[in-house]
Amino acid sequence: MGVPRKIVQILTPRVDKAYISIRRINHTTELGVQMATATVESSTRQRLLQAAAEVFAEVGYRRATFRAICQRAGANNAAINYHFRDKELLYLEVIERAVAEEDGLPSRAESDPALPPVEQLRVFIRSILTRLLAGDAPSRLVKIFSHEMIEPTAGLDVLIQKVVQPLNARLCHLVRQIVGAGPSERQIADCSRSIMAQCHLFDHARVLLARLGEYTVYDAATIEHLVEHITQFSLEGIRGLGGHEPSA
Repeated sequence: MGVPRKIVQILTPRVDKAYISIRRINHTTELGVQMATATVESSTRQRLLQAAAEVFAEVGYRRATFRAICQRAGANNAAINYHFRDKELLYLEVIERAVAEEDGLPSRAESDPALPPVEQLRVFIRSILTRLLAGDAPSRLVKIFSHEMIEPTAGLDVLIQKVVQPLNARLCHLVRQIVGAGPSERQIADCSRSIMAQCHLFDHARVLLARLGEYTVYDAATIEHLVEHITQFSLEGIRGLGGHEPSA
């Protein structure tokens, strides 16, 4: 015995509405699952980047292991391959983020162009020394850079492009402003490297200097003393380079 047509006519719209409602519920559920999955994946990715930045800064690229990074991130050992494909790509992204997060680099936060070139040089040197020496420990970017100087990887190319070249261009411009048009580009570049070398000496040799009892603490007064010393010492060299007094 079949279902009466009238009952079918009454039930059909209700069944259709129920079917549509179920589909909407399923779709909403799927979207919720997708959003939750994306949130978890994003969180895992961020934890991996944070953990990797710490590990790379501590031990360098070559000694860093998947296990050490994933343990610190609270992720399984396959997570790095899933999110970054391999350790090198993770490392390069860590460097990109470290550079982007580093504020106050002289190449970006340039001093007031209305200042005399000599004073701009002093501001530049103060910025470099503060970044290298101030605080309880160097920044992650500085630590990663130190590892790269000992065991260079593809990350050094990124650091050269993002940090070294902008800093070098800025410093060469200041030296050229101070010394004038006489010296060659090579002389300007060498002079700029000499200034940077003086700044980095007090970072790279800090343990030796402390053992000698000369610089045991890099407080604000000590850093300012070094700023003045390196500025004046460099200006004397620039005077000899240009054969005349540096312009104000």
